[in-house]
Amino acid sequence: MPKSSEDRIYDIIGKVPGLTTSDIGSKLGLSRNTTMKYLAIMEAKGIIYHRIVGPSNLWFLPQVRLRELTEKAHYSLETLESVVLELLSQDKKFPLDIDEIKRMKRRIERYKLKH
Repeated sequence: MPKSSEDRIYDIIGKVPGLTTSDIGSKLGLSRNTTMKYLAIMEAKGIIYHRIVGPSNLWFLPQVRLRELTEKAHYSLETLESVVLELLSQDKKFPLDIDEIKRMKRRIERYKLKH
C-alpha cells in the first residue's frame, strides 16, 4: 500500500529538518499550494511545526523542537543555579529564606543528575 502524502512529508522532514515548503513540494512532486495544505493540516494536528526565517517557512518535527527547548531549559537551569549559589554566598546579607534556597539548590542538583 502506498504511503499517504502526510507520511511521505513526515519522512522527508525527518530526514532533512528545516526544508522550505517549496523544497518539500518538489521532493513529492506536489504544487506549493497542495504542499502547504498538507503542512497546515499536519501542523494543526501537532505532527510538525514551522519556523519563519526571512520569507520562508522552515518545517521541523517536534523532536527537533523538544531538543531546542531542552537546551534552553538546561541553559536556564545553569543560570538559576548560579543565582542560587550567589544567594547562598550572601547568606546573612539579605532577608532570605535560606532553607528554601538550599532546597532549590538540591532540586537543581537532582534534576541535573537525571538529565
